[in-house]
Amino acid sequence: MKVAVIVAIGENGLVERGEIARVVKMVMEGEEGKELLHRMKQLKAVAATTLRDEKARYRAISLHGLKHRESHLHLNGYLS
Repeated sequence: MKVAVIVAIGENGLVERGEIARVVKMVMEGEEGKELLHRMKQLKAVAATTLRDEKARYRAISLHGLKHRESHLHLNGYLS
């Protein structure tokens, strides 16, 4: 997805202060940060479109099910 930054882990298993500063500066001021922001906006748009399409599909399936149920109830004399 390319929406993360890899940090170097020190010998003690922790991320050093200088490494955090380097990564924050890179993301906030560098070209890589601009690319990350652009990629995140693209992913946000794709996610919104996908959710909208999924909601439309769900509604269509639900309406089909309701129509089928109503038809079944009419055929069996439960509804006039």
